[in-house]
Amino acid sequence: MLVRYWSGEEDAFLRENFNSMDFSEIGEELGRTAKAVKARVAKLRREGSDDGLSHRIKLWTEEECDLLVEMYPFATDEELVSTFGVNYKAIVARVARLNKERGIRLQRKDFSWSKEEEQLLLDKFRSESIQELEKLLGRSRAAIHVKVGKLREAGYVEELPMKKEPFSEDELEYIRDNYNTMTNIEIGKRLGRATSYITTKAQELGLKPKSVRWGDIKEEVIKNNWNDKHTKDLARSLGVTERQLMGKAKDMGLSIYGFSGSGSMTTREVSSLLGVSMQTVRNWMISKKLRYRKINSGKASVYRIGMGELVRYVTSNPDCFDFRRADVEAVKLIFAEVNSGSHIQGIPDWLNDKMDRELSDKSSEVYDRREWTLDEMRRAAQLKKSGKTYREIGERLGRSRTSVAARLQSDKHMSIVSV
Repeated sequence: MLVRYWSGEEDAFLRENFNSMDFSEIGEELGRTAKAVKARVAKLRREGSDDGLSHRIKLWTEEECDLLVEMYPFATDEELVSTFGVNYKAIVARVARLNKERGIRLQRKDFSWSKEEEQLLLDKFRSESIQELEKLLGRSRAAIHVKVGKLREAGYVEELPMKKEPFSEDELEYIRDNYNTMTNIEIGKRLGRATSYITTKAQELGLKPKSVRWGDIKEEVIKNNWNDKHTKDLARSLGVTERQLMGKAKDMGLSIYGFSGSGSMTTREVSSLLGVSMQTVRNWMISKKLRYRKINSGKASVYRIGMGELVRYVTSNPDCFDFRRADVEAVKLIFAEVNSGSHIQGIPDWLNDKMDRELSDKSSEVYDRREWTLDEMRRAAQLKKSGKTYREIGERLGRSRTSVAARLQSDKHMSIVSV
């Protein structure tokens, strides 16, 4: 995995906002996880560079306490944090102390149901749709369903079925017009209806998927755009459903998994190939820099990345991986296979240059797979006995934490060290 080191600007931001923001907020600003921020704080403290990283104890005045008691039930988290200059955890801790010292019970805004709201629900539930009830009560659909269950358990009503709002003529016309070009899920989202309700209504209307006449023109459009457009956009332009398009693509011999190339790979396979984490691959996909196809397989969804698309992404972003972590032979094989039908014919020169440069670089920025020496094994054992963690031992020896843990826990290592 390529290591992203902390810069001086990031450390300065961490120190400046340590007492006003929590780890997740700092991480969001720096593009890092809360766990990474917490680890950085721990490392700076171990190194003795903990200036500004000590939790500041706020001395609350009586005026501030009175203001907190007044604001807490109704103010938002952001308003409380900006008013008192501490993070939200400190405010919650102060509220708990005030409840104990003053014998009060501060709570946030009460969202319990009033008697008037309960009566309105009982009066309108049989005659109004759930959408109308949401508007009348100003509550979510889930909250209404929960309250209905509680009223039924309390015995206020024997049966309280929810009324399904009947389809209007405009909705029925929309279903007829788009049934063969949109999925039931898409129609349901447009009309604000459940997918099962759309399916049932389509059956009542006698709607059936029409057989598509593809023809040479549509097949040519599919061939020309298969590697450039997502299936949803291509299906919409052809006036067919995505499922119909995928079936036709399979009949035409097009890869339904990858965008181009002779095969496809999963995110785990790409991660193993390039020596990066699976989350890194997912980030490439989420940012739409690395294109993929989502294949629905039963209840699960499978994400496939075409080898040709992977070659295109790596060519556009040559620094996205390091050969010292990658499967070198597999990368060369994929490039040779994908480029076999192009003018490049084989492995490009830039890839050979990158491989030679990185494999010859012995710097410690990326941990390599070198063999452990007997001296390193003995030093690791001594550091472990002195109470050092795997991560600290790795920093001393220029090894990863995982490598140190695996070596120290192996029987072979213990037998060598004991000699």
